[in-house]
Amino acid sequence: MEKEILIKLIEQNFTQREIAKETGKSTTTVVYWLDKYCLYTNNTKGPRITKHKCTCGETDPSKFYGNDKKKCSACHSKRVADASREKRTYALEKLGNKCILCGFDKYKCSLDIHHLDPSIKDEYFRGMRGWSIERIDKELESCTLLCKNCHSAYHAGLLELGL
Repeated sequence: MEKEILIKLIEQNFTQREIAKETGKSTTTVVYWLDKYCLYTNNTKGPRITKHKCTCGETDPSKFYGNDKKKCSACHSKRVADASREKRTYALEKLGNKCILCGFDKYKCSLDIHHLDPSIKDEYFRGMRGWSIERIDKELESCTLLCKNCHSAYHAGLLELGL
């Protein structure tokens, strides 16, 4: 249903049933589109309960992620970023938190996970932060930790791992 038509009918104080009759739609369809456009008829009895309610208090339907009515986009993004950070921290800790060649450990963002055998590297490894711990553990069995400098030097053929 078009939003403009609903707005005009609401301005004329039509009820949901009257809107359904006027447009030739079912009342359920009218309610669906009113909710979708976050529109309210003037004769709604009592407070209207919103389907969109985040733990942070956000209720504006336009600020929600996909079909999820319980998490706004901002909270969803924060949860995903936090989970990603935790998975990366877990992987770094499992691999020793320092470069195996030079011992660099000052900045965790400067450490790379290096696959010893690229032929068995999971093609979706970049998305590792969304994986289960078990899947991460399995992938890390054939990995080691290198700082960005040593990692670049290794791939340029200037360093050997000597494992």
